[in-house]
Amino acid sequence: MVFIHINFDFSFDVTLQFLQMLQCLLLVMEIDL
Repeated sequence: MVFIHINFDFSFDVTLQFLQMLQCLLLVMEIDL
């Protein structure tokens, strides 16, 4: 159970980082346009 919990936390963290990266890219693109 602990392993599954850690695994879930890890994937959630990666998802957050990915969303933040997308947000930054969108901001840069808007400024570029």
